[in-house]
Amino acid sequence: MRRIFAIGIFVLVTAGAYSQQISQYTNFTFNYFQINPAVAGTQRCPDIRLGYRTQWVGFEGQPKTGYASVHASLGGKNKINKSKHGIGGFVESDSNGPLGRTALYLAYAYHFQFNRKWMMSAGLFLGFQQYRFNINEVSVEDFNDPALQGSTTSFVFPDITPGMYFYDKTWTFGVAVAHILGNPIPNLGTTGDPEVSGNSRLRRHVSIMASKQLGKEDKFSYTPAVMMRFVGASTPAIDLNFLVEYKKKVGLGVAYRNGDALAGLFRLRFFKYFTAAYAFDFTTSRIRTASSNTHEVTLGISICPTGAEQGKIPCAAYR
Repeated sequence: MRRIFAIGIFVLVTAGAYSQQISQYTNFTFNYFQINPAVAGTQRCPDIRLGYRTQWVGFEGQPKTGYASVHASLGGKNKINKSKHGIGGFVESDSNGPLGRTALYLAYAYHFQFNRKWMMSAGLFLGFQQYRFNINEVSVEDFNDPALQGSTTSFVFPDITPGMYFYDKTWTFGVAVAHILGNPIPNLGTTGDPEVSGNSRLRRHVSIMASKQLGKEDKFSYTPAVMMRFVGASTPAIDLNFLVEYKKKVGLGVAYRNGDALAGLFRLRFFKYFTAAYAFDFTTSRIRTASSNTHEVTLGISICPTGAEQGKIPCAAYR
């Protein structure tokens, strides 16, 4: 072999290692907009999320992700079918050893009355991704290796993610397909020859999420949620969440990700406009011998306080 372990990881990722092409979040019910564009506009007030996740603390080159998002609704004055529009956008940056990625997306969603009980929305993300490879962070025996002869940056545009979302006051159900175009990732880590780099491309990720809110908002409420992700013929990734909240002010919960981690969840609403969420993952896979800790912090900001007449959330499970 002419490359050490770090280069091996790089080649796997650029050749389509599924788990590294989209970001992973434990508190997915708190930032589901980053996964499904049809969520844009589910709240009547503008909603802002700021988040950071550092995975496998202490592991050299561990994945780190930061993001910021905002979405809001427009319209909503149609009394017949309650139709409205949602707009938003988010920026995300992550690193994984010598690899880096920055993504920027704009979102649009259209909401309408599906039946007497349910609302439905259809949405679309449109944006771009930039991939980077820092050769200074790796050691190689042969700098003439073909895997190192291409550009150290790659630009992917357009990157499109469609999504659909159904919701009422207690239930949510959504489906989204990330990277639906399957764009190639040109030149990064290859000679640039299309015959050589043909497998370096974005893979379609299908995400299916459902949640249900139980109990009473003025006392204890309970929110179980599940998300499944499918990429080609790979084993589906399954995330399970269960959160218990008291008067929608403080919450504790647990989460499980198959073959990867158990997690504890904490959520706190303060100063009416702010909600903080924290997740601590305890790694259960073999990588726990090197690092067993992952931290995820999210801050939510609602322009109008939840509970005010103009700020009621029609989609209670996403907050």
